[in-house]
Amino acid sequence: LDSHIADKELTEINSDELLDETNDDSFYRIAEAGLDTTQNSSIQRRVRTTGFYFSLTNPYISKFINYMYFNIPKDYDYSGMESRSILEALAGVKYYMVKEGSESDLPFDFTEKIAEGETAEGQVSLYKSGDAMPLAYSYDNYVSMDDFENMSVTERMEAMLNGAVVDSSSLTKAELSDNAVDILDTVETKGYVDVDENGFFVRKNATVTLKLKEYKNAECYLIFKNLKFKGISERKTYDDGQWAGLTQYEKNKVYAEDRYGHTPTTSSMQIAAGDISKILEIYSPGADFYCGRSDFLVNLGYSGETPEEVTITFRNPGYYSFDSMSVMALPTDGISEKLAKLKEDSLENIEISTNQIKGEISLDKAKMLVFSIPYSEGWTVYVDGKREELKEANIMYMAVELEAGKHDIMLKYETPYLRIGAIMTLAGILMFLLMQLCVIIKTMVLSDRRK
Repeated sequence: LDSHIADKELTEINSDELLDETNDDSFYRIAEAGLDTTQNSSIQRRVRTTGFYFSLTNPYISKFINYMYFNIPKDYDYSGMESRSILEALAGVKYYMVKEGSESDLPFDFTEKIAEGETAEGQVSLYKSGDAMPLAYSYDNYVSMDDFENMSVTERMEAMLNGAVVDSSSLTKAELSDNAVDILDTVETKGYVDVDENGFFVRKNATVTLKLKEYKNAECYLIFKNLKFKGISERKTYDDGQWAGLTQYEKNKVYAEDRYGHTPTTSSMQIAAGDISKILEIYSPGADFYCGRSDFLVNLGYSGETPEEVTITFRNPGYYSFDSMSVMALPTDGISEKLAKLKEDSLENIEISTNQIKGEISLDKAKMLVFSIPYSEGWTVYVDGKREELKEANIMYMAVELEAGKHDIMLKYETPYLRIGAIMTLAGILMFLLMQLCVIIKTMVLSDRRK
């Protein structure tokens, strides 16, 4: 496409006009559900989202994806915080754009509908969070990375509400609790599938139904630890009884399929629970784009009562092995109160300019100020004009430890090695010019000698 046509499509085939009705000029991010928004279009659209696609993405974001068990096979291709209330809040998501029919994807705290209308993407509504977080908020306590690594994924999400996750700090350690409840009751099967505590052996037309215990006011998650897929030959999709019932012609077709076909290296599960339907993709070694991901969490949404059952349907026959499978209910009670505490002392009078962020904060005691900006070695932080240590916090974000009192904060960004690269480039140019000068002088000397 011509550039002006591409620009027009990127900026006009979405529902961003709904944001104009907010009259909100503060810093915020948006999330989207059920929309066909073009990946990486947020810069062109001039909106801040939580989606991204790039094979050279920030490694700290990839680390966050892996620690949080994101339901994506590739850790550089993600489209948001998966409607997890805690993660959405800590990322500064204030508005959620939802296409009609996808309302079940809304986190529990997005209850205020502030705009709706027929857009280029269909009938879309815009919801606002009651717990929207500012660009930077502060913690009284911290959680050590050593402790964090030994937690379950639900414990990790709760931990980030109670303390900033950093390697070390002079603050006191946070008091932590694990409020998630395992609500998996029984497992039922249909079709040709065998189930044990280590996985599923799927042949044909198989489904697994997870019956759940009742639980109220919670986000519900299906969690797999170390989930792997190994495809099987067409012959193995038949048990001995089924094989004996085939004609020789049918058996020969199966043999031909195995001889000329190939064993799949990818598969997927369709996860359905009430109004929620999600796809969990699994890549095996040898598959295109395989990057080693094996821990997954599928968010089954929030409701007053958890669903009665979860149905799993398999795309390909094979072995679906795992170390553990659980269905966890994470109560939402208390989340809003903890988020409100984090934003009691936050960065104010924020000024955002090219490669620089300024703000002020006043504290009555020492705290950790966390910026909901992905950590990068290109950032430096200055407190009252003095450079301070910028910490990696909550896996993918940045933080600075502050003493009590009023502080002027400034973040500055410079592309890593930019100056060194510029100096080396200049040195290369000078060397090239020097070499050219030497050639010219030598040519002139030789010419004089011939004369």
